[in-house]
Amino acid sequence: MLQGYRTHSHVALPQNTPDRMTPSILTWLMLLHCSCISSTFGSSSEQYANQSICHKRRFQELSCSSLNLSSVPNYLESGLKKLDLSNNFIRTLNEESTATLRSLQELDLSFNRLDLLTRSAGRNLVQLQSLNLTGNNLDRNRKRNSAALQSLKSLKVLELSQNNLNSDTAALYLKNMSSLEHLGLARNKLTKLSSELFHQSPNLESISLEDNIIVEIDEGTFEGLKRLRVLNLAFNSLRCISDFQLKQLLTLNLSRNSIEFFVTSENEDVYLLETLDLSYNRLLYFPLLPKRSALQYLYLQNNEMGSLTLGSAFSEVRTLYQEITRLDTPNSKTVFKLYSNTTFTNLVHLDLSNNLFTSFPFHFLHDLIALQHLNLSDNCLQNFTLEESAAETQVTPERPSPLFQKHILLPSMRTLDLHSNLIHYLPPWFFELLPQIERVNLGKNSLQPCAISHAFASNGPALQNVSHNGDCVDFSGLGTLKHLDLHENNIAVLFPHVFHGTPLVSLDLAGNTHLRIAAKALDSLASTLQELSVSGNLMINSDLPLPCLKELRRLDLSNNLLGALPPQIRCSPLVEIDVRNNSLTGLDVPAVTCWSRSLQTIQLSRNSFSCCTLDWLRIMQESKVDIDDLEDAVCFYQQNYTLAVALTRDHSQECPHGAAAETTFLLGLLIVAVLLITAAVVIGKLKYQKPGTSVELKSNKVASFEYTQDIDCGPKVAKLNLFETET
Repeated sequence: MLQGYRTHSHVALPQNTPDRMTPSILTWLMLLHCSCISSTFGSSSEQYANQSICHKRRFQELSCSSLNLSSVPNYLESGLKKLDLSNNFIRTLNEESTATLRSLQELDLSFNRLDLLTRSAGRNLVQLQSLNLTGNNLDRNRKRNSAALQSLKSLKVLELSQNNLNSDTAALYLKNMSSLEHLGLARNKLTKLSSELFHQSPNLESISLEDNIIVEIDEGTFEGLKRLRVLNLAFNSLRCISDFQLKQLLTLNLSRNSIEFFVTSENEDVYLLETLDLSYNRLLYFPLLPKRSALQYLYLQNNEMGSLTLGSAFSEVRTLYQEITRLDTPNSKTVFKLYSNTTFTNLVHLDLSNNLFTSFPFHFLHDLIALQHLNLSDNCLQNFTLEESAAETQVTPERPSPLFQKHILLPSMRTLDLHSNLIHYLPPWFFELLPQIERVNLGKNSLQPCAISHAFASNGPALQNVSHNGDCVDFSGLGTLKHLDLHENNIAVLFPHVFHGTPLVSLDLAGNTHLRIAAKALDSLASTLQELSVSGNLMINSDLPLPCLKELRRLDLSNNLLGALPPQIRCSPLVEIDVRNNSLTGLDVPAVTCWSRSLQTIQLSRNSFSCCTLDWLRIMQESKVDIDDLEDAVCFYQQNYTLAVALTRDHSQECPHGAAAETTFLLGLLIVAVLLITAAVVIGKLKYQKPGTSVELKSNKVASFEYTQDIDCGPKVAKLNLFETET
C-alpha cells in the first residue's frame, strides 16, 4: 500500500506530483511545517511558563512550591544555590532535570510523588549538601535510588521521612554515605535497628527515628557514631533501655514509648548528656542515670512512678538490675549506691507531673542545687515529708533543725508547679526552703490562706502574727514571690493584709465559688499587681472591694454576678479587661474615659446592658479599643427587659433624646434639692446683718470640703479643711 508513495521532508507525496507545486499545496506544507515546529517546542514553552510563576525569594534562591508541576522545570538558572520544589506531582529526578543545577546546594522535593532517582541526576548535583525527600514513594526502585544517593558525594543533610521505608530499605539507602551529618527517618516502618545500619555513615551528628515501630535496637548500633549529639527515638515501641552507654549524646528523646526501666551500669565515665526526655512511658521507678553527667533537663511526666524513696524500690530494682546487666544479684547496699551516687548538680529543669506521687520528695531533691523549675502537678500529693536515708518522718508544724533545713534547701528554685493535687496544708517553713522562688502554681488543690492579725500591718512580718489553725497556708512575707496561682481551691475568704510583704505581680483567684475578698485584703499589692483574675467566683459587688491598683494591666472579672464595676479600678491603667457573663447594665463613663488612654482589648458579651445609656461604648469605639465579642453583645430597652437586641444596632428611635433630657432634668432636680436643704441648715445658723457688713458666725471655726482627683484618673478623695477666723 505504501509502495505507490515516496517520502520527502517527512511528508508523503504521490509520485506523479509535478516538479512545480501548486500554491495550494505549498500553503498546506507551510502550515504543516509550522505545526511541527509548534509541537516540538511546546514543552519548552510550558516549562518557561512554569518557571516564570516560580517565586524568587532572594538572590540564587527559587521557590516553585505548590505549582502542580509534574516535572522539574527546564532551563533553570545555572547559578541557583537553593531550590524549593515541594508540594508538587514530580515522579522522577533524572539527568535532564538537573542539567543546569551543578551549583545547587539545597534541594527540597518533599511531598511529591517521587519514586525514582537516577544516578546521572545525582552526578549533576556535585555541590548538593541538603536534600529533602520527605513524603514521597521511595519504597520503590530501591536499588536505583540507592545508587543515586551514593553519587551525592557532598551531601550532609538527608531527609527520608514518611516514605514507607522498612529497616532493610533504610540500610540500603545509607550505604557509602560517609559525608552525611544529619539524617531524618521519621514516620516510616522501621522495626529493628541493626548494629550495621550506620556503619557507612560514621559522621552522623543527629538522627531522627521518631514515629516508627522500633521494638529492638542491637548493641553497638549507635556506639560507633562518635560525633552523634542528638538522637530522637520518640513514638516507638521500646520497652526498656538497658546498660545505657551513649556517652557522646547531648540530647536523647525517648518519649512516647512503652519504657518501664532505664538503667545505666555503674561506672566513672563522663556522659555529655544534657537533655533526656522519658515522658509518656511506663516508668515504675526513677531511672538509673549515669553517675557523672551534665544533665540539665529531665522530662519524666506521664509515667507510673509512685515514690522516689529509696526503700520502696530496693527489692524490685535488685532483680531488675540482675536481669538487665547480667551480673550477680546485688544486695541492698549496691542498689542504694546506684541511686545515691548519682548526682544532679547541673539539673535545671525537672518535670515529674502526671505520675502517682503522694509525698513531696525533699530527700531526693536535696542535691539539686542548680534546680530552677520543678513540676509535680497532676499527682496525688498530700503529705510533705522529710526523709533521712530510708526513714520517713511526718512533717509537724514545728520548724526543722537549722542543720537539716540547710540539707534540704533548694537555693536556685524559681518555679514550682503543684497544681491538681490533694494538698490542703503547707508547713510554715515550706517557703523558707525556697529562698529564690518567683512563681508558684497551687491551683486545683484545697488550700485556705491564713488570716493575718491586725498588728501585722503595723509591726511588719512576724510569724506570731499569723493565725495558723493547722489547715491554712501563710502567703505573707515572701519577698521574692511574684506570680501566684490559687484557682479552684474552694477559698472562702481572703483576709485583710493576706499578702503583706509579698510583692505579687500576678494573682489568679478564679474558680473559687462564692469567694469573698475582705476589705484591705489586696492593699499590700497596690503598687505591684499587674494581672488579677477573679473569674468564675459568682461574686457580687460587696464581695470585691478592690483598692486602687496603680499598676494593674490585665483584669478578669468574667463569670460573676457583678451589677457594676468596682469603683476603684478607674485608677488602673488597664490594657485588657474581661467582664463577660455578669449582670452589668452599663460601664462607668469616667472609668472608661480614663481607660481610653491605655485600654487595648475588652470582652463584654452576656451582660444586661441598657440600650439607652451607651456613652461608654461610643468612647471605646472612638478610642479604637478592640471589643473582641462586640457582635455577640446584646442590650435591653427599659420598657422591655425580655427582648434582647444587638448592642451595635441603631437605638435612636427607641431611645429619644427626650428620655436622656428627662434623666438629666431629674438629676438636676435632685442636685437642687440637696443644695436647698444644705442652704436651709446654714441659714438657720446665721444672723442677718445690715447690707455692707460682714456675716457673724456663732463659731469662729469654718469647715470646707474639697474634692481632688489624681491626674492619672485616680479615685476622687474628699478632703475636710478646718480653720479658725479672727473674731
